[in-house]
Amino acid sequence: MGLISDLKERRLFQIVAAYAAAGFVVLQIVDQLIQNDMLPAFVYPLTVWWYGVGFIAAIMVGWFHGEKGAQKAPLIEIVVIGILAVGLLGLSGFQVSRYLAEGEVRAAAAASELDLRRIAVTYFEDVGGDGESQYLADAFTEELIRELSTVRALDVVSRNAVAPYRVSGVSVDSIARTLRAGTVVSGTVEEDRGRVRVNIRIHDGLSGTEFRRTSLEQSADELLTTRDAVIEETAGFLREWLGEEITVRRRQLAVSDVSSWALLQRAERERKEGERLLAVEGIEAAFAAFDRADELLERTEIAEPGWTEPTVLRAEIAYRRSRVSFPPPEEAEPWIRVGLEHADRALARESAHPRALEMRGTLNYWRYLLPLIPDPQERSRVLAAARADLEQAVRVDPTLATAHATLSHLYAWIDEMSSSVLAARRAYEEDAYLETAGEVLWRLTTGLYDLESFEDAYRWCRVGAGRFDRDHRFIQCQILMMSTRAAVPDLDRAWALVDRVNEVLPEGDRQLQHAVSLTYMGGVLARANLPDSADTVLRKARDLFRPEIDPHRELYKLEAAMRASALQDPEEAIELLKLYAVQHPGYDFSHHWWWRSVRNHPRYVELTAFQADH
Repeated sequence: MGLISDLKERRLFQIVAAYAAAGFVVLQIVDQLIQNDMLPAFVYPLTVWWYGVGFIAAIMVGWFHGEKGAQKAPLIEIVVIGILAVGLLGLSGFQVSRYLAEGEVRAAAAASELDLRRIAVTYFEDVGGDGESQYLADAFTEELIRELSTVRALDVVSRNAVAPYRVSGVSVDSIARTLRAGTVVSGTVEEDRGRVRVNIRIHDGLSGTEFRRTSLEQSADELLTTRDAVIEETAGFLREWLGEEITVRRRQLAVSDVSSWALLQRAERERKEGERLLAVEGIEAAFAAFDRADELLERTEIAEPGWTEPTVLRAEIAYRRSRVSFPPPEEAEPWIRVGLEHADRALARESAHPRALEMRGTLNYWRYLLPLIPDPQERSRVLAAARADLEQAVRVDPTLATAHATLSHLYAWIDEMSSSVLAARRAYEEDAYLETAGEVLWRLTTGLYDLESFEDAYRWCRVGAGRFDRDHRFIQCQILMMSTRAAVPDLDRAWALVDRVNEVLPEGDRQLQHAVSLTYMGGVLARANLPDSADTVLRKARDLFRPEIDPHRELYKLEAAMRASALQDPEEAIELLKLYAVQHPGYDFSHHWWWRSVRNHPRYVELTAFQADH
């Protein structure tokens, strides 16, 4: 009773309650000021520290000064409050100095070409020593990339872009410069004695400086909780670093069992191992890894019959096997059937699953492209079904870069060039580091050229040349663009590019591509107002037109194009088109701008009429 009476006498409860209420109001005001960008984010946790420690001071004030009348401050009160004040001032000074230092880094990054909001999440490293937890490191990395990609304020580099740096030893700032990322996220994973420890680091891309770090530790039975914590902690760090709200729209996983999720991650790891073995050991070793992945996925399906993800991944593995097995087409066909069965099962479970739609569409398109369907009506039906599935897939999930890339190829195949270019551009915008990025850039270049958007075609040609400097196509397109209004016909540079094509190609491919380069060079000389030189070079190129390197006489059509569009030589162009038509009866010459200058020529009219009849 004596203590209670003392507390009442000293008004301790009233003083502490008044302090708590006033502190709460201050916290709300600080939070609103931060939300309106009137205070930096670090002020709120610092205010919470002051608020929490202030409770001790409030209790001491209430105890020693709550009674009525004048009281002296005892020595212990002065010492304790002094120590608390010095500690808080030191913490505040540290936070302010760190904020100012980070401000300098942010200012330097803003002044550079690196955008802080472009985020590269490098693959987390398994530091356990035995590699058994690498599947977790990969899973946390890819989930983090996937979830941060949903934040509209961020430009997150794709996993295809960071994959080459998985074990490269390249410094953070070098990775950032290559990927043009102003912010880099890295991490480590360690599994030990039933516990999983994850370390997360945030780096400034310009300097490579680490400015945030945290560690998370959870039971190995709580991997999904660990996954969510990694995402939330990283989002919080980025919120502080960028000074704006980063809210992750977390996906609701269709699986709650940790062991099933872990099985799928192990399967994904085996699939990646199969891709690695394909490059270094060959198809037999790769297929063994694919078998192990498929077995793990089958176990996952049995454990979680309502989860679509493992079924879709099985379809993707079957598709990959079909591509690796080709040629001959007969070796690819069984895997196409397996993949379609998996895709159909996934869509029976979840009819609008975007990746399942993409896989069914891709497998059907691949089946259409191979000579596996003799009935023309059935071929048309399969193509229409593939197109419908792929288009539905990108409607449901517009970020599916691989689906956009496949659609681009499909549209080009059926001669819808505008649609092909738009799909290729969307694929590249969604993921510039696709495995098929070279093909996507080539379709952008050739599609825009066919649409007479020469300046845009030249721009994408240069992008391709910058990324794939040993791809002969992106060397040759620079020559071709000099035959158009997009580029000045620089003859010295053009001849150097002709030589460069020969340098990058293996000997067996040089003759055909040298003939192509010389044909383009004839167009450049024609545009440079050197018609005699152009004619000489074109005839020199024609000397290389042999059946063993050009059985379908495509080079004759190419020379005809240069003569009709650049050299303004209709007579010779039409003669070459006649030679091409022998191999391609019924071919429609009317759709391409190449033949615009000869369309009214009587012999061209006669040729197109003959083609229409055949």
